[in-house]
Amino acid sequence: MSVIPCEQNAGLRDQIEMFAEVLKTQAHLLGDHGLDEKEFYNSGVFRGAIERIRGQYSATLRPKREFVQHILNHLEDGKFIEGWDLTEAAERSDYWVRLRESRNAVIALTGGMDGNNVTLFERPDAADEFVIWSIMTNTAGDPRVQTH
Repeated sequence: MSVIPCEQNAGLRDQIEMFAEVLKTQAHLLGDHGLDEKEFYNSGVFRGAIERIRGQYSATLRPKREFVQHILNHLEDGKFIEGWDLTEAAERSDYWVRLRESRNAVIALTGGMDGNNVTLFERPDAADEFVIWSIMTNTAGDPRVQTH
């Protein structure tokens, strides 16, 4: 996992915007789908392929989870927290952290704060603290805002 500076790369963003426009207007010429231009864009193939690729990139949580777990281990080793547990809860409460004085924090781990993932969070009733931790790996995104 590479570190992304907290500043957007304007040159890269411009290239991506230009390529995205070409992709939107020329995608029907790619691949062997057997559809003409109108059929292609009405079929859902283009949108489905974009969403599939986006989902595959977004689903690569392993390096993000390892990073968070290293930090939580460090906090536990330094006695800043009592401990933590990884969960697979339906409400996206990825980590339950046991704080001092019998309190707990719940951490929901996400990628960039864009798309549908910003609407999926639900604070568990038992949480004293609720943290949404965004680890963005999109080099064209701007982590200072909740878009891209």
